[in-house]
Amino acid sequence: FLFFFSSMFFVFATIGMIPRLRLEGKLQRILEEGTPFDILPRLVPYGLCLLAALFVGMAILRIINDMVFSGSVLLFLVTQVLYIPALGVLSLLFGWSAANPGVAASRMILFIPGGFILGGSTGPIPLQSAWVQVVSHVFPLVWEYQFVRDIMMRGAGFLDMTRDFGGFLLYFAAVTILFCWRFYREKKKLAAGRHGLDQVTQEG
Repeated sequence: FLFFFSSMFFVFATIGMIPRLRLEGKLQRILEEGTPFDILPRLVPYGLCLLAALFVGMAILRIINDMVFSGSVLLFLVTQVLYIPALGVLSLLFGWSAANPGVAASRMILFIPGGFILGGSTGPIPLQSAWVQVVSHVFPLVWEYQFVRDIMMRGAGFLDMTRDFGGFLLYFAAVTILFCWRFYREKKKLAAGRHGLDQVTQEG
């Protein structure tokens, strides 16, 4: 629940970012003059808050509830430095076309609860069909739970998790490529619309 609700509130805070920029008139300027990396740094403050919340929550559970933490804290930190930006980029993608931040927030249900259900919290993963286990990895929270179990409960080291790290890096790269594609697609549409308007003005 710590990881599920923390991720959910992070998404609520970030999924409306693009619609908010659009309503404020800032998105058009970024599309005209900037790159996708003019938007992505806006995720950093929210990401730091999520990272702090996770570590404070785990510290409380470790001290008060005697939670097991068998692995390396540094390795766990590395996984979060990958997971949080991936979740943020996916959040921006899902909220991009929303008319306003309120509409965007409702889309959280499309990719966070699915990760909670298929991530092993509601039942043993090996009991699921093989195709379900594979498809479930489209949800970022599934990767998070996998890292949590391996590092915190099983005490896995980096060499034990190279396959999972490699898979998640490919996932992160795919999400980032999709975001960049969406950005440049919108940039091209904006440029085409402006060019068409200029032609109409000249003909008039």
